[in-house]
Amino acid sequence: MKRIWIVIVMVIVAFVGVYFGLKKTSGNSNSTMTTADLEEYTVKRMDLRDTVSVMGQLSIPDDRRYEIKPYISGVVSKVLVEEGQRVKRGELLAELDDKTERLDYLKAKSNYEDALLGSSKQLVEQKKLELAIAEENLSYTRITSPIDGKVYYVNVREGDRVGLSTTMFVVADDSELLMTTSVDEIDYSKVKLGQPVIITLDAFEGKHLFGKVTKIAPEAETHGGLTTVPIEITVMKKRLGRPASSFGKDLARTTMNSTNSNWINKVISGLSADGEIIVASKNNALVVPIQAIGYEGIKTFVLKKGEDGKPVKAYVKTGLTTDEYAEITSGLKEGDVIYIKYTKSALQEKKFGVIRRIRGIVPRVK
Repeated sequence: MKRIWIVIVMVIVAFVGVYFGLKKTSGNSNSTMTTADLEEYTVKRMDLRDTVSVMGQLSIPDDRRYEIKPYISGVVSKVLVEEGQRVKRGELLAELDDKTERLDYLKAKSNYEDALLGSSKQLVEQKKLELAIAEENLSYTRITSPIDGKVYYVNVREGDRVGLSTTMFVVADDSELLMTTSVDEIDYSKVKLGQPVIITLDAFEGKHLFGKVTKIAPEAETHGGLTTVPIEITVMKKRLGRPASSFGKDLARTTMNSTNSNWINKVISGLSADGEIIVASKNNALVVPIQAIGYEGIKTFVLKKGEDGKPVKAYVKTGLTTDEYAEITSGLKEGDVIYIKYTKSALQEKKFGVIRRIRGIVPRVK
């Protein structure tokens, strides 16, 4: 019996010793922790972006697509454009045989001129109206473009007879395209009208366009157990009016350069597109990888490299946080070295003119 009590006491003493030993080690982690499994990171400034990723296809908005039909029936005498050709507003697309309309115009003009020589005021007015109608009908034999744009569809050939319901051409203004997509319900609360979007295209690696959220559906949709909210993004193929206010100085400079390139004219409806909706941003933010952030109750800290090279706990305050980085608003300064629990990657590198397709970070260009 005495031996059993001795064993019990020894077990209790051993447990207490292990417990207080672990507690002491935990409480003095700064002095006992080694850097064998840690990587150094130099605190620096970056343009931080919190984004929501979407995928979709480019299309031409319905209100920018024009079906061109004749105002009179007739026979096509000339077709002057091809599909894919760019045209200006008022540019001639086709002509109809105008012999009948020209004859009517010449008769009306002669009758009006005769009436001016001594007819009553009422007859002069009548002949003037007849001349205006004949002149208008003659102008209808010339089919012109109502807008600056691209010819997307040619439906006639020389010799074809057309009527008032014949769609001869489709011309569209493709200076802005539409990206119809949806966001997951988890991200829905972050998305707002007018937010800027960075658009990348599989067809043009390393290139990008810019857009903004222009429509958010009033109700969500559920398909296959996944609930999403449909949205529309207007994609611009021209310079932004005020890019600096939406994207920051670096992206403004990149925007000016990229949209002047010839490749942008090859962006067409139907291409696949990826979008990064910028739901929050901070230019020139002091950042650290989120893996470097630790928590002690309600306090936030990082492991700063001490003068002796050992990690020292440094309490910090954070601001904007993305999937990759956290903004540091106090507790660190640019150039400080901290320890993180992941291997360095190209995230810390800067490459001129490249927008990395990594959620949340757009490297600064210097």
